[in-house]
Amino acid sequence: MASNLPRELIFVIAEHLNRDGGSLLPYALVCRSWQPVFESFIFSTVTVHSGERDGTKAREQKGFSLEDFKRATSGQNSRRRAWIREVRYDIIVPYELLDWSNTKWDESYTVDNPVRKANDEAFQAAMTELFTTVLSSWDQTHRLSLHIGLLGCKQGFELEPGTSRYEDAGDYRFDFTDGRTEALPPYRARLSDFDALSIVPCVDKLTFINSRHRFKEPFLFYEEKDDYEDEYDPEQDPRPRNRWHQIWAGTVFQIAERCRTITELHLNLDEYVRPDHLEYIQERRAAVAEGVRHLPSSLRVFNYLGYKEEPWKETMSALNVLNAGVDTLAGSLRGLTYVLRELRLTYVTISLDFLCPLNPEGQPTANCTSHWPNLQVLTLHRSPPFTPQGKWLALPDTEEQQIIDEVSDWETEICNTERGFISRPVLDAEQIHRLSISWGLAARHMPQIAVMEYHMTHGSSKTDFEVRMGDEITLRWKSRSTYVPDQRVAKAWGFDLKDMTSHKPLSYSVVLPSRPAGTE
Repeated sequence: MASNLPRELIFVIAEHLNRDGGSLLPYALVCRSWQPVFESFIFSTVTVHSGERDGTKAREQKGFSLEDFKRATSGQNSRRRAWIREVRYDIIVPYELLDWSNTKWDESYTVDNPVRKANDEAFQAAMTELFTTVLSSWDQTHRLSLHIGLLGCKQGFELEPGTSRYEDAGDYRFDFTDGRTEALPPYRARLSDFDALSIVPCVDKLTFINSRHRFKEPFLFYEEKDDYEDEYDPEQDPRPRNRWHQIWAGTVFQIAERCRTITELHLNLDEYVRPDHLEYIQERRAAVAEGVRHLPSSLRVFNYLGYKEEPWKETMSALNVLNAGVDTLAGSLRGLTYVLRELRLTYVTISLDFLCPLNPEGQPTANCTSHWPNLQVLTLHRSPPFTPQGKWLALPDTEEQQIIDEVSDWETEICNTERGFISRPVLDAEQIHRLSISWGLAARHMPQIAVMEYHMTHGSSKTDFEVRMGDEITLRWKSRSTYVPDQRVAKAWGFDLKDMTSHKPLSYSVVLPSRPAGTE
């Protein structure tokens, strides 16, 4: 009788059972007419693991082994490729090397050790197998989302040479003195042979996300978990099982470069690094800047979540995150925006005039004649209150500056839990002028732009700048400090200062009669 049901009714049954969350496999075995309907749900989102974990046989783990996945989607089973929308690839590496879990006790410790090398070798093999052996044979008509992350096999038992397990290693995030010598550099998987990865034409979206920040569908903004050390419940969390993808920033872009028809890249690098590990911070930023330059021209959405990269205390100078004195990330992102539809940056320190570079007087360094034919959305959310060169945008008032000037021992300042906290209530208005001018000049060459947003995160100097271009074209500035657009800003956007409306508290807006002059 079941075999005689109309296909439409079978689909409704499958859809209902799928919402209930139970296994659909038994229903796929009812009869031949049920199999393709239920398999279309079963295979829509699949978890694939590259090997065995914790001694468990691969077939006993949730999802497919890579070999089983290949068999299930090859030959006469190739029809299943059309059903697959998302692949969650768990790369099983020999050792679980989570951040802030171990301590360094031997001065001869080096990151160039057998444990990290073994993980990198497993990572290289797993990526090569997926791209070269499996996905390279899929054609461009099969579009899927690919999420990649690491899972350690030996969890907490095997240690790097010269290290030991330490349950309070997380304290090194704020323990200045002991952390200087005992904190371990984070492990991030890297490819040793980039050329071994075949080009894959089927990947539409590529995601490297951490469970602390989850991309909310349809990847428009982020949800931040309040507790950094919250327990992860795989039964309650529909996301992949790896809490942290643990893949080096440069390697992420190497993988993306092999996905020649990719349209979306979603990347979490919300990884806390001690401020005195500045070389690592600079190297990571440089890797992102270089990687962005090589992204395929098919990309339309880049969603990048970084980290605050702030100094130990607010009385201190901000970090200079540039390793060569030049903000190469700004130039790389500007080049990328020419093909993008959406650029969303969160917790990313960036030169605010990156779209249209300005000289110190706030004038364009050259004619801003670039063209952004596709760009519709540009957002800088939770933008840190400092420049990449280490200049604060939130400045101290006279009383706070006196507190800073009286600091004679910065190590004592860092270690004293009651010192070093100031509000910095004065906004460096010139930097917001530069942002507004640059965006105004660039907007003239953005025929599709609909949303531009800048939100600087700092309590007393929190500042927002929003542009909405729809039936009504509205610019709005809002700041907890005092900010008023100047004549240069008005000229860049094509309005008169007297046309602005003042709102309480500390907010200004203006409605433009048309898009900025020069919009193509």
